[in-house]
Amino acid sequence: MNALADQNSRSTLVPLILPFTVLAIPLLDLGMAIVRRLRAGRSPFAADREHLHHRLLRMGNSQREVAIIMYLWTAMFAFPTVIAAFYPLWISVVVGLVIALTSLILIRRSYVKLRLQIKNGELVSHE
Repeated sequence: MNALADQNSRSTLVPLILPFTVLAIPLLDLGMAIVRRLRAGRSPFAADREHLHHRLLRMGNSQREVAIIMYLWTAMFAFPTVIAAFYPLWISVVVGLVIALTSLILIRRSYVKLRLQIKNGELVSHE
């Protein structure tokens, strides 16, 4: 009985938590931008090219690859939230870790590609 009550309470919380998990990456990026600009003595509203997507582009990813990586990061938070409402928590943790590992593999691949471009003198800016 207790497990059933626990699962019902978790499924009730999903509509409240899911919007925050979907917006986790943009909110983290916003927070990092504000802190970065204030530390530099600039206005938090000043534009810069240090957002997550700019950094991923500078690593040598195409815009499509950057979008896929950022979608994976969002899925890393959102999917486990939904799964946790209907399945045991360990399953949602495993799903989150698999998605995180996939995004890390893509980032590592782009880092290796960037290092090869620098080594071969082929670096082309995406800005």
